[in-house]
Amino acid sequence: VEIQYSGDGEIVEVAGSFNGWHHRIKMDPLPSSSIIEPIRS
Repeated sequence: VEIQYSGDGEIVEVAGSFNGWHHRIKMDPLPSSSIIEPIRS
């Protein structure tokens, strides 16, 4: 499983090579505002 991170400003694009998993998250100084999704392989 490969996970790639590419950042553009405050937007971080997370893409995986499994099941076409793709998700965009916005970096936020507050951890409680972060979006975390479980990764199942």
